[in-house]
Amino acid sequence: MERHSSHAVLVNRCLIALFMLLACLSHPQRAKAQKDFCVTQTDVVTGSPQIDGIVYAVDSKNIAPDAGWTNAARYNLFPFNSMSPLNDGYGMAKIGDLQLVRDSSFVYISYAIQTPAPEVDDTIVLVLSTDGNSAHDWRIEIKPFDVAITDGNSFTPSQVHYWRDSTQWNNPSAVRDPVAAPWLGTNIKYSTYSGTWAIEIKIPVEPVMANASEATAIYFPPSGSFSLYADVLQTAAGTLLGSVAQSPWPVTSGIIPSAADSILEHNTPGSSQWGTASFDSPTVHTACTGLSIGAGDIAVVNVDNPPPGSTSLLRYKFGNPEVLPTVCTVLDATTPAGPKNQILGTVHNNMLTDAPKVTMTYRFANWGLPAIDPAVGDWSLAGGSPSAGLISPFNTNPTTIQTVTAGSPAQFEVDWELTQRQSCDYAKGGAWPGHFCMLAQIDSGDGSVRFTNTSVRVNTNFVTASAFSAQAQISAVGYTNAPGHAGQDFLITVDKEVRSYQAKDGNRMYCQTNGKGATTGTVGKDGPQDPSRQTASVLFNRDLYSCIPASYYPKGLSQAMLWTARGYRLTGTYLTINNHKYELVDGIGGFGYVAGHNGKIGKWHQNLSGPGLKQIKPGFYTIQIPTGSKAAVTTSIVPVGCALFGSAGMLVMFPGMTLLGVLVYFGSRKKT
Repeated sequence: MERHSSHAVLVNRCLIALFMLLACLSHPQRAKAQKDFCVTQTDVVTGSPQIDGIVYAVDSKNIAPDAGWTNAARYNLFPFNSMSPLNDGYGMAKIGDLQLVRDSSFVYISYAIQTPAPEVDDTIVLVLSTDGNSAHDWRIEIKPFDVAITDGNSFTPSQVHYWRDSTQWNNPSAVRDPVAAPWLGTNIKYSTYSGTWAIEIKIPVEPVMANASEATAIYFPPSGSFSLYADVLQTAAGTLLGSVAQSPWPVTSGIIPSAADSILEHNTPGSSQWGTASFDSPTVHTACTGLSIGAGDIAVVNVDNPPPGSTSLLRYKFGNPEVLPTVCTVLDATTPAGPKNQILGTVHNNMLTDAPKVTMTYRFANWGLPAIDPAVGDWSLAGGSPSAGLISPFNTNPTTIQTVTAGSPAQFEVDWELTQRQSCDYAKGGAWPGHFCMLAQIDSGDGSVRFTNTSVRVNTNFVTASAFSAQAQISAVGYTNAPGHAGQDFLITVDKEVRSYQAKDGNRMYCQTNGKGATTGTVGKDGPQDPSRQTASVLFNRDLYSCIPASYYPKGLSQAMLWTARGYRLTGTYLTINNHKYELVDGIGGFGYVAGHNGKIGKWHQNLSGPGLKQIKPGFYTIQIPTGSKAAVTTSIVPVGCALFGSAGMLVMFPGMTLLGVLVYFGSRKKT
């Protein structure tokens, strides 16, 4: 038979890497989310940030990025999920970046927010505890915007207030702005541009611990650690929905108001939920080290995808031309039938010691917004349970136990030849048949193992730009009804951007030539802590779609639409900000598409539709799904007025992007 005739079947790079710690054999526990920042020194060449609200390039031909952030430690921001706070990311594309950097006199903090657009009640909460005396702790609250939000930079925030003494500041009687702190009025500036915004904060450093109670500067220890908490609360949907999303650091520490008091200023998380920061290097402050996995560390190797591989698994092909069986349940469910797929995951260890007893588990779920936790049943083990189709020598899932050597990567492999039953099920399964999300989950049976990131989860698919339509599934599995909600009420926000590209670097790259992500010449890099944080491109751009390897578009690329959906769940819990009451929403995931084309396009049409889906204003949708059920939505992207004789490009894979994926395609026919 045509055992190696194949179809690409499964995987877009809906990559998740959930890191778990088995503290004891009988009671597995999740690893702590990354809670450590090593605050890096500014680069001696590029100097310190200029406080004007400009972080990244803004329409780079007009405003260049701030090179002072070149060496900053950077953390990707993801919406908080109160039901499963350790699963930071949830398949959601990041909403922005939090950065810290320092020089000899100042600590600099910046937010660069990509989405949603700014609203008047958006608020930043910063907490610093630096000398071990709670009376000297700082809570700073920044409300950047007033009713007039216009594009520009060097704007002074509408409101900046601070409190001291963390044992008292949640009390209604706590004193706001107890004494003058002039630097809070002069050292904070923000910018807005085309729905994005950024803010820069310059904190003067007090070097003498005996002066920690003063307000003219903040004491920071020159060595050792201090506590940090940061949260950005965004009310972009508040105009119609009255909701607020938050993206805290640490990601596990969202603001959850008490039932008796919903006022923001009375609900700052306690000190046990703050993170740890240090001026030390990772070699000194070892909490900044641990096991990690990045978006480019998962690959599938098979006959159609030689090393370094892709993320498409090949399945058994039912004839040529193929006719899928009407009923899958009658097929052989135990004998390997399809081509061999080597599923590979690379784990990195930047600890000073080896990490023992490490394993990886691979799972799959339907494309779209699957359940937030693999325990609820949406996620299926590669090979199934009991397993079938897994072949020697790597025929166990979870993988065999390994020790990840300090300073060296380790590869975890599962080899899978899908059975006929599996091939049929996966060919027909999913909201978009044949298209699934992949999860790589790391465990350790040793309690000494640390993890520097707990999840990297992003969803997208790359398609040709002729006319594209695909479904995604939204899951209400694993939830309980929120107060005041009869089922699960979801909010979906859609961001879209059309970008123009031209060949660069000796025709080896297609780089953006317009808009907020256009390329610049400034070099930048990330801090050392966490590869789940966006790896800065050498062009220091807002995202990694700014330049795309030409090999991914062999017929050329002149224009692309980036389309990203983010999902939120209404929680029935309310938070009062600036005397306005908002319902908190949990981030639950996202999905997206990049449609590229070579040739002139007059206009792009896009649409999101589905049973029960309601558009409440441009870019905002709601849908109610009965608890325990699922629903499908359809995305359509059509270029209008394009040169149809032009070549449509397709982006097969771009490792390391914020949004990653592959085009589902037919595999080549091979016989044995």
